[in-house]
This record gives sequence, structure tokens and C-alpha cells, in this order.
Amino acid sequence: MSAPTTPADTTLRVPVWRTIFYLLLAAGAVLTVIRFTQGLGAVTNLSDSYPWGLWVGFDLLCGVGLASGGFVVTAAVYVLNIERLKPIARPAILTAFLGYLLVVVALMFDLGRPWNIWHPLIMWNPSSVMFEVAWCVTLYSTVLWRSAGCSSSASAGTASCASSTRSPSRSWSPASCCRPCTSRRSARST
Repeated sequence: MSAPTTPADTTLRVPVWRTIFYLLLAAGAVLTVIRFTQGLGAVTNLSDSYPWGLWVGFDLLCGVGLASGGFVVTAAVYVLNIERLKPIARPAILTAFLGYLLVVVALMFDLGRPWNIWHPLIMWNPSSVMFEVAWCVTLYSTVLWRSAGCSSSASAGTASCASSTRSPSRSWSPASCCRPCTSRRSARST
């Protein structure tokens, strides 16, 4: 009987792409610390003279562009009733939600003080671009959050309220998800 063979080279091999990913992750962590300790200008060369550079254009347009595709597909399925797109509606909602999550994270970097993210909702300044962006992101994210609950309940054939029971044969509509559970129960009992 021969002894089991072992590889001659037992060094730890890390794939190239994983190494690149870890290096990018480390660089991002260092830049994040610099950004929050020394300001946005220290890592992006932005100033009061040039406040909207490639930084803001990239983070907002990539996230919003990614999310808009999800909105278009979801609208095509649930508003225009294009049934052939129904299998990709839930992944489209997830993609749109992740796109707006990217925008929220980018806005926190842009603000510099992420604990003040709630200020545009309370302290209104309609002449500020950041005010408009904050409100759009908040409203779109709310719609996506609600749509994600509606689409999962629609695919299961049940309402989003755990105590309600719907027959799977009854067709789903966006209005059925938007009413509170109490109104659905009272409508069924009458």
C-alpha cells in the first residue's frame, strides 16, 4: 500500500481577485476614516467653490439609475399588466431597493455627519438640492419597501397582514396591499 500523497507546496494561496477585493476594501476603509475626520475635500478635492464633482454624480446617478430600472419593470408588471415580465418583478424590486440603499449610503458620505440624515425631513429648505434628493430617496424607498411586501404577499396568494386570510384564487391588486389590515377584515366580515 502506498501512503496518501500530499501536495509539495502547502503555502496559502489567495486568488488574485480576492486579493484585489481586500485591497480595495482596505483602501475604502482608510478613505472613509479620512473623509469623516478631515472632510470631503481631503479625499475628493471638492470645496465650496466646486461642491458637486464626479463624486456626487457617480454616487447618485449609479444608485438612481440602478433603481429606475426596477421601477420601470415593476410599473410594467403591476400598472400596465404585462404578464410576461411578472417572473422578474420581485428581483427588479430588490434591485431598485438596493440601488436606493446605495444612494442612502452615498448621501451619508456626502453629508459628512450621517447622524443628521433626518434633518431634510424636519427642517425644510425647498431651495436646497439636497432637500429634494433626500425627499425623493425617502419617498421612493418607502414605495419600494411597501412594494416588496406586496409582491411577496401577492406571490404567496396571501395578504401582507399575518392575521388575514385571502383565497389564492382572488386576484391581487396594488390597492389590496395598500389598505390597512383592519379595513380588509372589516370589509370581509360585512
